[in-house]
Amino acid sequence: IAAALDAPPGLDDAALYGLAHAAWGDACDLRMIGTYAAILWRPDAREARLARSPIAAPPLLIWRDRRRAVVASLANAIFACDVERRVDEQKIADTLFLNYDDAEASFFKDVRRLPTGHQARLSSEGLKIRRFWSLDDVPAVRLPSDDDYVDAADDLFRRATDANLAGARRPAVSLSGGLDSQAVAAYALERLPAAARLPCFTSIPLAGVERRDRANRFGDERAHVEAFAAMHDRVELEFVDSAGLDFEHRLDSMLLLAGAPPRNASNLYWIHAIQARAREKGCDVLLTGSMGNMSFSFGGEAAYADWFRRGRWLRLTRQILRGGGSARSRLVRFRRMALRPNAPHMIQRAYQRLASGSPQAPLATWCPLHPDWARRMAVEQRARDLGFDPDFLPVRSNASLRAFMIGNANHEAGDIRQAMQRLHGIPVRDPTGWRPLVEFCAGLPDELYLRDGRGRWLARR
Repeated sequence: IAAALDAPPGLDDAALYGLAHAAWGDACDLRMIGTYAAILWRPDAREARLARSPIAAPPLLIWRDRRRAVVASLANAIFACDVERRVDEQKIADTLFLNYDDAEASFFKDVRRLPTGHQARLSSEGLKIRRFWSLDDVPAVRLPSDDDYVDAADDLFRRATDANLAGARRPAVSLSGGLDSQAVAAYALERLPAAARLPCFTSIPLAGVERRDRANRFGDERAHVEAFAAMHDRVELEFVDSAGLDFEHRLDSMLLLAGAPPRNASNLYWIHAIQARAREKGCDVLLTGSMGNMSFSFGGEAAYADWFRRGRWLRLTRQILRGGGSARSRLVRFRRMALRPNAPHMIQRAYQRLASGSPQAPLATWCPLHPDWARRMAVEQRARDLGFDPDFLPVRSNASLRAFMIGNANHEAGDIRQAMQRLHGIPVRDPTGWRPLVEFCAGLPDELYLRDGRGRWLARR
């Protein structure tokens, strides 16, 4: 950006962003690659321009009345400005229904959240929010051969790693037994100086607790991580069992620092333990592969339904046959992956109930809301209005699947990431969420992910 603007050396990020906006206007956010939130204030027009980077960004919260407005990265900063703190029960009800599709809703009344990939203008005339980036706008990527696709992904992953290692003196990796974080660690080792070692932290079950592997899930990451470390002698492996911690570990601190209840509490305690341990060892950046499932290692399973709907029978048949198994299992795969997602939702819901032998209505099964309060808060109607499916029926295309993965609660993540960094003092960065890599992966044809009866073809290759 500095080179494109012929900017003087030594500018900080804020000054450089201001120059970029002066040169390119609102299009500057499409040229910026990074994880950021920005506020531009124009005293002459008494107007604030706000932006959050696509995919991931620090939070921006907005409160206003007829006389004044406050924009902040923390809810507590807004309430320090003589603004009444009132919890929004509608947001709590939607959240307990797992409906995060109202991306502008915060957990406080009259406090709005700017979604990722959005810009806003705030003035005496009001607040106007617009989306400037979407996966729907990513162009298709078509290259001559498989090798070309693999080489291009390889180059982008290296660039993503360089970008996320920028400024780090002692990086570390939160390492699992899966493809994503192991790829991140492998690329990081390649980009680090030859003598540098890479601390890697892995969550494992408590001593004496046996966790068995299930389909597509490790009960214990240890053996897979040890196999990776055996391939790379510069890995400093440390297992973290989070002994003595429970789901409420540091929850009060998170509520205070985030202004929001964190999702996925069943994972949060060991994430706390790993970040605290990385900080204790003097690490200054923790790398993850959290976004890999929707980019680099996307599985592509929704292609079955898409191929069936578009009449690509030969490709669909080849994929079903090469997936292995008995004739019956192949028929089940065809019915479950290709036929069922294309059925009307009413039929799919009836099939769910028949297959499970129990009512699948959320309020009768997994949702903890009291039915009376759920009706009063109209959670089911709001889900319909916002396009949220509480039955989690299979989607009909990979584009829809990826949009769900990147959209579902991703707008909540900025508050949680910021709170974790304030709490532990170590930034967490994710090369698999680097925008050029994500855009490249989103533009690839389905057969780059689903090939010869297996998913995640690109990542495996």
